[in-house]
Amino acid sequence: MTKERNRALAAALSAVLITVAYLLACATAPPPASPDPRMFPGDYWIEIAVNSFAAPDADSKGKVYYLASAVQNVEDTDVEFLEYARMLENGLSLKGYVRVYDKKDAETLINLAYGMTAGEGSNVRIFMIVTAYGLKNGEAQSQIWKTSAFHDGNYSDFRRMFPYLVAACTDYFGTSTGVKKSIGVRGQDPRLLDILK
Repeated sequence: MTKERNRALAAALSAVLITVAYLLACATAPPPASPDPRMFPGDYWIEIAVNSFAAPDADSKGKVYYLASAVQNVEDTDVEFLEYARMLENGLSLKGYVRVYDKKDAETLINLAYGMTAGEGSNVRIFMIVTAYGLKNGEAQSQIWKTSAFHDGNYSDFRRMFPYLVAACTDYFGTSTGVKKSIGVRGQDPRLLDILK
């Protein structure tokens, strides 16, 4: 009887020790790593204003495009522009757009403008403007659509914010929003993994 009782007590004590060890391991374990260090934490939200305009026949103009810089004194070969252009390309691909590197192969010319300006108080405005024109024989024709996005706040790391601007616009490239929309993008929105790759 005593041996059985000792065994039962030892088993109960062992279970308690295992549980305590597990709880201590959980308490000291580091938080799960972000899927990409350029992304904000998952509980972080960024509010971005999106305004998009489109011609009635925008859908018929084609989605094969050539991408060019619309930033003053920034060439298409500028390394900073190339990084932002790649993120925009990835965002546009979520809407079915295909980038080509020769204007003659493109149906559309897409111009990318971006930057940061002083806002009210200590705030800054981070913005992106994407404009699409029809192409004929490599020459730009009339404007097809225009999508702009901006964020006002006191966070000034433009490079980290840019993919969030793209993510906010992915549903609206090539379409009209009808009104300016306020879009909340979660810190670890899954679209960012595609945009940042």
